[in-house]
This record gives sequence, structure tokens and C-alpha cells, in this order.
Amino acid sequence: MSVDAYPLSWPTAWPRTSEHEREEGRYKYRTNSGFLSMYKAQSGLYSELERLGVESVIVSSNLVRNLDGSIRSGQRRPEDPGIAIYFKWNGKDMVMAMDDFIEPECNVRRLTLAIKAMRDLERNGGGTMMEKAFTGFAALPAPMSGGGDWRAVLNFRFDEYPSGEEIRTRFKSMAKQHHSDKGGNDVDMAALIQARDAALGSVA
Repeated sequence: MSVDAYPLSWPTAWPRTSEHEREEGRYKYRTNSGFLSMYKAQSGLYSELERLGVESVIVSSNLVRNLDGSIRSGQRRPEDPGIAIYFKWNGKDMVMAMDDFIEPECNVRRLTLAIKAMRDLERNGGGTMMEKAFTGFAALPAPMSGGGDWRAVLNFRFDEYPSGEEIRTRFKSMAKQHHSDKGGNDVDMAALIQARDAALGSVA
């Protein structure tokens, strides 16, 4: 599984939360010592993943890393706060992603709670149900290079807000370049289509 930890590699065909639908999560996930930090969020995530018994974990985001690969705390909030977790579970490539909150650490926390719920299901005799639930998280090929944000995929600047016509024109141009006759592939085309749909959804 070839995935970048930075910048964000959003999984192909995984739905996005539009910018205006994202919530503020810092009050939802407060700790005894105050607001949730990225350090605490990551610690909880890796603990749950270890208990689940996964391998080859990659946490992908638009946040800069420390030398040990962990996300550096205290960074400015990125425009795209999404978090995607790629890992192997029972020999299968899996992915889970979250961008419901404007704070990346809160997206990490929600993913952590989802994984904990899966483990609770297994502990309570729901091993088969857990297996079926995880089937939905089977990883598709990683998106084309440039990250999962539709602006990055369609080569718009992050401060650009193109019209629907500009989006369609850019998509058609890039689709020609990435067509199989031009040496492209289905993965790149799927990423382009996903980016086009997300972009058009943002201007609807």
C-alpha cells in the first residue's frame, strides 16, 4: 500500500464533509486538563490500534511530522483537517477516514472511538459482526499524487474558488491527459471523478 503520511492522501471514493458542514469539536472532546491535544489524540489512537492487532499503520494528514513520524503538536490548523488511517488487519489493507471536525485532533479522536467500538463488539462475542463491519473499510487504491483535496487533484490553488464551469473545464482537460489511451489508469480517473464531484458539490 503506497500512501503518503504528508500531505493528506484521502482514500479514493471515501466521501468528504464539505467545509461548511464541519463542526467544532474542541468542547466535545475536552479532557481533564483542558482541550484535546494532538499528542493525546495520537496516543489514544495508537493504543487502540495496538489492541486491535493491526500492522503497517500510516496516519495521513496535512500536518507536519516529527522525526519519529508522529504529528507535531501546536501547528496551525490546516485548511483541510482530514485524517486518514491506513493499516493491515488480518492480512488485509484497510482504511478509515474522518473530516467531520475543523480540528484534526478531534478527527483523530473520533476515529479512535470508532476503533474502540469495533473492539468492544469483538469482546462481546461479535467477532463475525466485526469482520463484516470491517469489510466496508477495505482499502481501495490510494488517490493520485497531490493529496485528497479536490483543489490539489484538479490543480487549483488552495485559495481559489472556481465556478462550476471552470471545474468542468479543468476536469475535461485533465481527464484527457489521464485517459488510458494516454498512459493513464483507472485509479487516477477515479480520483479525478471524485475530485470533480466534490468540487461541484462545494459550489452547489
